[in-house]
Amino acid sequence: MQEKELKIDAVTYTSILHWLSKSGDVDGAVEMWEEMRGKRCTAVYKEMLQSGISPNCHTYTVLMEYLFRAGKYDEALDIFNKMQEAGVKPDKTACNILVEKCCKAGETGNDQNPKSNALWEIHPHISVECIGSGKEVEYTKYATEAPFDTELVGILLKKKNLLAIDSLLTELMNKDIRLDSEMISMIIDINCNHCRLDGALLAFRYSVKTGINLERTAYLALIGSLKRSNTFTDIVEIVAEMTHAGHSLGVYLSSLLIYRLGCGRRPTCAAKIFNLLPDDQKCVATYTGLVGVYFAAGTADKGLKIYKTMQRKGINPSSGTYCVLLAGLEKLGRVSNAENYRKEKKSLQKDAYFRESIPIEEKICDLLFARDVVS
Repeated sequence: MQEKELKIDAVTYTSILHWLSKSGDVDGAVEMWEEMRGKRCTAVYKEMLQSGISPNCHTYTVLMEYLFRAGKYDEALDIFNKMQEAGVKPDKTACNILVEKCCKAGETGNDQNPKSNALWEIHPHISVECIGSGKEVEYTKYATEAPFDTELVGILLKKKNLLAIDSLLTELMNKDIRLDSEMISMIIDINCNHCRLDGALLAFRYSVKTGINLERTAYLALIGSLKRSNTFTDIVEIVAEMTHAGHSLGVYLSSLLIYRLGCGRRPTCAAKIFNLLPDDQKCVATYTGLVGVYFAAGTADKGLKIYKTMQRKGINPSSGTYCVLLAGLEKLGRVSNAENYRKEKKSLQKDAYFRESIPIEEKICDLLFARDVVS
């Protein structure tokens, strides 16, 4: 066409661009766009639409980048709106360009200019502080139903802008949009590491509402943060969700959690945690922990009832169990009962010499409770 001096118009450029894109020749497509830029990119875009050729994601991205570089932020965001209206989803490159350029220019929330507010309306958590200098952020390992949101979360996580992530999760929760389990688990871990319990619980609530099963480490991080802050109101729900997701606390952590709930005077919560355990973890260690809960709450009769239930199920007490019984009974003034169990403990110690091995549950029980643990 050039040799024949035929006019090369918008249709010619865009047709070649589409052929190159479909054939996988990305470099060739970019080179063609560079040539189109020299012939007034926006005019070419309008001619493209008039010719009935639908722009793809790459088309929109290059056009928006051109407009941003030219300082035409309103026009660039208008193109972004048209991209959304056309049902074309922005890819990673588009996300990085949109967020970086808008944040650098401070165009994320200008009430005086409604056009420049388009990105803010879609994602109000975006702020100038969320980007910094702007190398492209790689978060390609996450599969998700919301790639644009995933890119933004990835950028915010890299910058540790946790307040912005809170806002994003609230928005996504209201719209019932799912991110993936690995990313939400990472958000919980980072919030817990930064002592942001509210942010971690928000991510947990998001996972519950959207039906996401978290990784085991995320549930454990939440439980650990709640224990350290002596906040026990959400622990039962977290353990229930953890169990529903197919994860287990294990005997040691279950026994320790039940005991800590007893120290916090939360016998009802402790009993619920115990009932959530699988049958193979309702053993001497967890039963002993529950006995100690009721002694700590001042209800010796309930503690003794749990102990007798354990015996009826054929679970033998360990040295740690007797330590809990003796300390609790003596503290509550049940001296005669304590003497009876002291005799049983001595008999147990004699029999221990003739045992070939000790089950792991008993070892855990003794590790946790073979001392005065009732407070």
